[in-house]
Amino acid sequence: MWVFKRPAGLSLVLRSAFSASLLFIALRFLLTPIRMKFLTSILKPDDYGMVTLLSMSAHGLALIFSLGGFEVLLRSLPGADENTRRKLFRSVLILSSGLGLAMCGWILLGWVFQWKFSLRFAGISGPAVAVAFFLFLHVMQRIYYLLGRLEHLRARTIQLLWSDLWFLPLLPVVFAFHWNAERVIWVWCGWLLAVTLLTWKWVPLGQILKHREDRVSMRALLAVGLPILPIVMGEWMLRLVGHYVLLARTDAGTMALYALALNVATVGYVAGVPLVDVFSTEFNFLYGRAGDRSLGERLAEVRPVVSRCVRIVAAISIPTGLALFFLGQPLVRLLAGPAFLGAADLTPWAAVVPALLLANLMLARILIAYGRNKAVGIGSLLGALTALALSLLWVSSHGSKGVLLAVECALAVATVYFGWQSGLVRLIDRREVHPLPLIAGGVVLAICFASLEYTALHGFYKLVLAGGASLGVLFGFRWIRMADFRHSAT
Repeated sequence: MWVFKRPAGLSLVLRSAFSASLLFIALRFLLTPIRMKFLTSILKPDDYGMVTLLSMSAHGLALIFSLGGFEVLLRSLPGADENTRRKLFRSVLILSSGLGLAMCGWILLGWVFQWKFSLRFAGISGPAVAVAFFLFLHVMQRIYYLLGRLEHLRARTIQLLWSDLWFLPLLPVVFAFHWNAERVIWVWCGWLLAVTLLTWKWVPLGQILKHREDRVSMRALLAVGLPILPIVMGEWMLRLVGHYVLLARTDAGTMALYALALNVATVGYVAGVPLVDVFSTEFNFLYGRAGDRSLGERLAEVRPVVSRCVRIVAAISIPTGLALFFLGQPLVRLLAGPAFLGAADLTPWAAVVPALLLANLMLARILIAYGRNKAVGIGSLLGALTALALSLLWVSSHGSKGVLLAVECALAVATVYFGWQSGLVRLIDRREVHPLPLIAGGVVLAICFASLEYTALHGFYKLVLAGGASLGVLFGFRWIRMADFRHSAT
């Protein structure tokens, strides 16, 4: 059986992971607004909505069709010898690729026979859907293999090329065509093929697949991976349920505004994920090292890590949530084309999404470190079912706002469940969290942002001042300290 072992030179690995994560965060902060503005300027809302829905669906299905194999790579490859790494990845590759090809065949059959399923991707052909899904799956196989080998810089590079820089081929020919969802998806597919070729030597599949007898049995792989599957399914059901409910009950344009509001809201979440991952690595090591001690001693070992992570999550979530609530109009004007200004009415309803998503991620990582996969699966599925039920209940009377509220309620349900199961109260050290500076700084920021909402300044200058105020509070109230990251890198 595969277990996580401390790799040689863990402090060097953590420093590398943290450096790559900081660079990754900075680039995503820069690229996400540029990509969003560009796409919403060349696409109509219906087309933007379908591109967003297809990319998210392909991402979620790729994770699901690995049957937990990608998570197995993250847990099992660190510390394993090279031969074991090849065996394990070969098995995950064959399993996920086989299921992916079967899914592609089903998509193409649906397109040929015009099943109702295929009509949901209005404006995008079956071949485009199938090819995009399989390329997403292939790229994610490479990313998770590199992450499992602790090659963070290469993994983050492929991730940026796949999800953040894919619009670059559109720039030289942006005025040559009338762009719609179909054409954009095919350009994305061509870009992913180029990325695969350019980074082929990083994951040499020919060498890995060469020795067929060197393979972990599928039964052993599924025994580890399948218990993780409900976690993945619940997470992606929760992310996608609002999109599909709105598409079924309204239209692609309405769904597009909802998707844009969520995309704006999740910028803070995307920035926080690499930091949570770095703290999770430290937590996993310290908790595993204290395995022979009493429960109290083990909790004492990891309490400072969890407490620092809670403070970092709050430091990211408070400014982003306040910006969504008070400055939705300038945010949407900055990040989207004129046809999408209606999304500004939705951003206040998404203000707590970044905080809930980051808290959810942090607590799920803690439970996984405990070996409590079943609890994570139950909480994820509970949240997904709550989102589905409330979305169907509120969409008719409240539209997109009702669906956003339903998703937030579902995230809150899952987060409370995870907090209860992980014993979060016992993991909090107030001396590390520093709640009073968080509260005081939050009040200062709320006053600043609320004041900016009613000034006559141009929206761009409002956002600049809001950013300056946020940085002032972050460092003035010591929400973030360099010592936090020195701990995580040693």
